[in-house]
Amino acid sequence: MADKQSANENAYPLYMKVIIVVIFVALAYYGVRNHFFVSKPYSTVGETMGTIPYCVQVFSNTSRGWEKTSDEIKKELTRIDYLMSTYKKDSEVTKFNENFSTDWIEVSGELVKLVKLSKEVSEIVDKKFDITIAPLVDLWGFGPHKHTLTNLPSPADIALMQSKSGLDKLEFQENPPALKKTVEELQIDLSGIAKGYAVDRVAAVLEKHGYVNYLIEVGGETRTRGYKTDRQTHEMHSWLIGIEVPFPRVQFQMLQVFAPVNLKDHAMATSGDSQNFTEIAGQHYTHIIDPISGEAKKTSLSNINGNEEIGSVSVIASNCAQADALATGFFLLETERGIEIANQHKIPVIYVLRTGNQDEPLRIVKSDAVCEERPLIKKTWWESVTSWFGGSEDERPQPQILTVN
Repeated sequence: MADKQSANENAYPLYMKVIIVVIFVALAYYGVRNHFFVSKPYSTVGETMGTIPYCVQVFSNTSRGWEKTSDEIKKELTRIDYLMSTYKKDSEVTKFNENFSTDWIEVSGELVKLVKLSKEVSEIVDKKFDITIAPLVDLWGFGPHKHTLTNLPSPADIALMQSKSGLDKLEFQENPPALKKTVEELQIDLSGIAKGYAVDRVAAVLEKHGYVNYLIEVGGETRTRGYKTDRQTHEMHSWLIGIEVPFPRVQFQMLQVFAPVNLKDHAMATSGDSQNFTEIAGQHYTHIIDPISGEAKKTSLSNINGNEEIGSVSVIASNCAQADALATGFFLLETERGIEIANQHKIPVIYVLRTGNQDEPLRIVKSDAVCEERPLIKKTWWESVTSWFGGSEDERPQPQILTVN
């Protein structure tokens, strides 16, 4: 009887027992970890600045505090709207525009900060970015009181509006924060930087509450930090952002991705002509006004004439306000000059050109910083399309969200 009991004990030697225990503990650990400690997605969506959509997504180990953070995000976006809106009569920008004094006008530190940044960006992009073009925006029908023009503005009207604008006619001081006009009629329009700044303010809210893995998108301007977690494998991946095809999109048509961008701990903004334009005398004009010429940029959109033209420009920067402003300026520059400036300042810039070639209708031109500093674009457009439709499901790049023009 004793010999039989001894044989049973020897059937499972000590090292086997240890292995079994280790396997059991490991399975228990991974099971508990995957159930309780894997980051899960939490999001909030809505509209801001009128009808501009926003989406904020975070990955966190717990939902605790997310509802409070979501409410704070909405309040912060509302606050920014009341700071910058040209549509709201009681906004800080509107009050400044309607003040015809040429003395120092007390404003918030935030507004001064944006004016200072706008001046810095303007110097980089050959003065193609200017927040004082509000009179020209109105003249071309894109202002608060939108209207459709039947005829092009006359050179005299353009010259008159230009006499009331110009960043050289706007001064600022930081302490105490104040702005000063050198012409009474000068007005500012922050639409070229407002969405980007809103993204940065949402990022500040998230980081105040301890979120380190997030994606923020306001009207196409995007900022990310950290990683997202795959729901099935629980692996962490960088945020993959898609640049939209710069062709007009009809209602209910799905967004089409042109180039996937691996965006991590950076912001990206895109300016383009395919979604906000007007038709005057049979010709399309984009909402982006050139402060040097005073004219809205002409665009063919379908590009049937066979000549290359800029469809969109995407800029990557450490903060979204800077990316937003730079994207507007680079869009108004010719591609060659834009790339020259981008290389000089080591700015990641991606031009998407409409070629007029049916076989390859779009072409990318990238600054050196896109290629050298960070491998942002994983593949060319055609390689990406091939991989999406030819590779396995796991191999296909899946952009998290699209930048819209």
